[in-house]
Amino acid sequence: LERVRAKNIRGKPSPATNMGSGASAGVKAGVEGKVPKVASPNWDATLSAKVTKDEAKAFCGDSFDEAAFDAAAKDGTIDKIDFLLNACLIKVASDDDGLLPQPAEPKKRLCVVQIYVKGAEFGGTDKSCNGHRYDSIPFANGCINAGMACPLIHYVPEQHDDFFKVVANMDALIVRCNPGQIKAAGGDQGKFDDAVRKLKTEKKVPAWPSPDVMEFMGAKDALTKIKDMNIGMPDTGTYFEAEDFAAGFKKSMAFMRRVVKQNRGSSGEGIWIISLKSGEYCSTYGEKSCEDSDELILMEANDNHVEEHTVGEFIEWCLNGRTDKSGTWNSKGTGKYLEGGKAAGGQITDQGFCGRILEGELRFNMVNDVCLGVIHKVPAPGGMSAVGGTGSVYKFYDNNTLAPDGVLKDGIDGFIKTGVKETFYVNKEKSADGNRHRVAPEDGPKKVEEGVCVEETITVDLATLLDKFVKEDCPKLMATLALPDEPIPLWWTSDFINGSQG
Repeated sequence: LERVRAKNIRGKPSPATNMGSGASAGVKAGVEGKVPKVASPNWDATLSAKVTKDEAKAFCGDSFDEAAFDAAAKDGTIDKIDFLLNACLIKVASDDDGLLPQPAEPKKRLCVVQIYVKGAEFGGTDKSCNGHRYDSIPFANGCINAGMACPLIHYVPEQHDDFFKVVANMDALIVRCNPGQIKAAGGDQGKFDDAVRKLKTEKKVPAWPSPDVMEFMGAKDALTKIKDMNIGMPDTGTYFEAEDFAAGFKKSMAFMRRVVKQNRGSSGEGIWIISLKSGEYCSTYGEKSCEDSDELILMEANDNHVEEHTVGEFIEWCLNGRTDKSGTWNSKGTGKYLEGGKAAGGQITDQGFCGRILEGELRFNMVNDVCLGVIHKVPAPGGMSAVGGTGSVYKFYDNNTLAPDGVLKDGIDGFIKTGVKETFYVNKEKSADGNRHRVAPEDGPKKVEEGVCVEETITVDLATLLDKFVKEDCPKLMATLALPDEPIPLWWTSDFINGSQG
């Protein structure tokens, strides 16, 4: 994005761009109390590429505002897409602060599609107070700097039909709707995805990422599909049926510590790091299975809270949620991870626990098969999840894209070519969850003197890891995920945990 921003091709904004695009003073982000300017558009009316006043009247009917049309028109007409956006879609955001002026004569017409969750603060944890995603303005500005128009819009489920009639006039869509948010906003993810697919097949309007890429790359069973690649773990499995999960989990849990993940949700909800309370595991997989009465220690990745339950209670939670058989749960979630079946996204993925998560995970920020940089995310002292908001520490390693001159910019901690080398103060003894956790850096020296902690240094050869990932795994990644006809996404991330012993 920095490279794109360096080339600033700002055209003069077309007059229609401002037609209803700014929020009035005091208007809040959200959907409540808002209606489209034209509630019942006449889709049988003819609209030219440059909409005339008579065409606008026929389309808007009694909702036509002649004064607003005259104010926005240039030479008596308004660009068709600008007209439709302003007339038909609810303006969810409170403002577009930071968005560059749209080009007067754009090379292509794109838009960033977002979703606002009613009842959630700011419309979701991925939003700023104006209702836009944190990254929406940079995305749109990158397109504008490249000479393309790119307004920011929101999908409102109650406007489904009108929404897709409007965006059918675009050249492409950039979809930025987090998994689960369309449903949380009262919509139907399947209905939305089918409409996006129809745009591609019937109108030749592509969407990035496509619904299939979101489904097959975002679903947790992707971990099972890549299990035999360099980036995978061979002992990963995905369950769609209750009986298969119960039997499989009892067998894998008896062998080693596990990570069990629901398919739905985000930010670590329904991802459980699980240990046998006894600490007694069998030496070979399949040698024995756990009993329902065996006790577990579980940590949920969304907030690092710890619970203790029996194997039977955990299986009941995963299948049926809070019941008399599942015991009392402190999780913010609801369980029922197989609810709705495979077609509705009901699945549970089970894989071995990577003990080196305590050293942090590595998030590779990718544009197609090019890495812009790596974020080293280290869990908070006492925690095992590096999800944002849990006190985890982030460090940024540049791939000579943000600092091609070799001079680190503010907020960048190092370069991929030099790798990761960090020292932590680590407890000598394991905690109740079976791990030797790091302590806060400011407490480390004193605890070393007391004999409680030791200093330990970790190193990661990022350059070699990246080279192997890009050259060996990326070329066959989409086919492995059953997406042979789809390109690698325009912008995506891949998270790594050190898998080697040590």
